[in-house]
Amino acid sequence: MLPVFIVGTSQHLMNYIRQVSAEFEDICVYKSLDTYPTGHQLDQLICGYNPEIILFEFGSGPGILEFTRAVQSRHPLVGLVGFANKAVEPASAPKDEPGAASGEMASIPVLVPPFTAEEFLRNILQALDRKRAPGNGEVAAFMPSKGGSGATLTALNVARFLSTDLNRRVLLMEADYRSRPLSLLLNIFSGFDGRKLLDHWRPVDDEIWGRAISTAENFDFLPAAGSALKAEAFRWHYRRIMAHARTRYHMVIVDLPDALDETAQAIACEATSVYIVSTPSRVSLQLAAARVRELEHMGVPEGKIRIVLNGRTETSSSTQQIEGILRRKISFEFPCDPWSPRIAVQQQGFIDPSTALGGAMQAFAWGMAGLVLPRPIQKNSGFKALIRRLRNSAVRATTV
Repeated sequence: MLPVFIVGTSQHLMNYIRQVSAEFEDICVYKSLDTYPTGHQLDQLICGYNPEIILFEFGSGPGILEFTRAVQSRHPLVGLVGFANKAVEPASAPKDEPGAASGEMASIPVLVPPFTAEEFLRNILQALDRKRAPGNGEVAAFMPSKGGSGATLTALNVARFLSTDLNRRVLLMEADYRSRPLSLLLNIFSGFDGRKLLDHWRPVDDEIWGRAISTAENFDFLPAAGSALKAEAFRWHYRRIMAHARTRYHMVIVDLPDALDETAQAIACEATSVYIVSTPSRVSLQLAAARVRELEHMGVPEGKIRIVLNGRTETSSSTQQIEGILRRKISFEFPCDPWSPRIAVQQQGFIDPSTALGGAMQAFAWGMAGLVLPRPIQKNSGFKALIRRLRNSAVRATTV
């Protein structure tokens, strides 16, 4: 749920904002004020209700600039969205008050009725983006074109190689809260109720974060909150969690479900890059192309979407034919190595880097960090690795 305040003096405008807000199940107007609070009163209201967005009547009335300055300086993690009867130029923002400067209010999005629910939501998202705490952490989301394409194993091993090889601080986030494949692979079932991270009444702090995450193979792992919550309830909460994570980690790796629900949409729009993992089968490629169209329709820039082809063989279609189905270039290819994933599933999902698939994933992880793997990728197949393990086991048994 996204908690919202409404502040203004025009009742008809405030009623209009309430009506539009009511069209969204996950936006809740907790407080409506007909005066602009400042100082101690503002602090009490924000600390008591913890709103993420304040919708306020934008104009040149008394106290508006002081209110805006107080929110921006004292509560920078609260987003501001203005609303007005007519378009207001930044330069006309309360010039009659001493020290007023149009630049202080120029960056605030302003809604002018009539506007659609989509325009309302777009301005809310813009305000959330502006108030996000600055961080250098990138977000890479991995999504399968269909179940079994290898996106989960790719996300898991990329997190592992970035953390172990390059000593990067990495968070692996599980967003597939129905299947929870990463929790099953890593055999991590924390007793911490992940829904506490989604509770807007408590800000994400170090104490809660430390209890929520687990450590696996030198990276942090945030399990899914569980299937008890509806996807619609996750939209705003995942944005809050990722905003916090980006200030703590060099890279946030997210394993998305194979369906673009509200959670996946929120994360994909926040991500630095979205990797769609597809096999060379025609059905998988066509579904990957459909995923690309869906992501673009929801506002993910085309340049952020990349295709990873998993399981390419000599008998597969040519690169030109595959890219013709996808209608875009392939960003990276993994070789066909069916034995490595089977072995990896028995080893928490970690693929041996000496295999063809493991080496390719390692090179891919280095490439995401802007580096080139300094050694050639070994061409040992997963089958050869299996034979080597069996042979070693037989030798040990004979010795005993």
